[in-house]
Amino acid sequence: MDKITDWYDDWHEANGRDSWRKKRWYWHYIELLPVYSGKFLDVGCGVGNLLSHATEVFDECHGVDISGNGLIVASENAPTARLHRGSGCDLRFPSKYFDCVVNTGALEHFPDIDKALSEMHRVGKDDATFLIVVPNKLFPLNLLKGGTVQEEIGETTKTPWAWTKQFEDAGFEVVLLKADRYHAETRRFGWLLRLLPMCLSYVLEFVLVKK
Repeated sequence: MDKITDWYDDWHEANGRDSWRKKRWYWHYIELLPVYSGKFLDVGCGVGNLLSHATEVFDECHGVDISGNGLIVASENAPTARLHRGSGCDLRFPSKYFDCVVNTGALEHFPDIDKALSEMHRVGKDDATFLIVVPNKLFPLNLLKGGTVQEEIGETTKTPWAWTKQFEDAGFEVVLLKADRYHAETRRFGWLLRLLPMCLSYVLEFVLVKK
């Protein structure tokens, strides 16, 4: 875990708010959610780009991350959100507390994915919505390279069907599965990515509910 924490601390210190995607793109994730009120949790919130949008529509927003440097930026990016340094495998919240729980681009680096899913399931209300964004093992470059830019810190990539099974085994039901279009819409050769079917897309978006 220390290696992963150090990697993210260095990355966030060097890149700040632009560590990952442009902030405006994160509104797309809010639009995938059927609920726009109540309590919101971002597990692996990083620099708080998604949290900053969530605070515009949710009544109470929390972010958890292992990176202290990421949380420093998040405190500026989403000043009304409540930020917590810790692991997604050990969420320090009451059971059935949140109306919406999200994890975008972080789950694949957790040392125990089953434990993290169990924790997210636990802290979500019975009627909560969950959004999880994960890398696709079938993306052609992932097949060639073995993973994404973060593979050096440990990364789990799975096929859409394998991710679906893992979520179902953890007590979730998939209500929506989409290709994440960020790279297809923003990269110079994005038109090539737009030609790929969902099962070969770079990143997958899952909207889940409890079974």
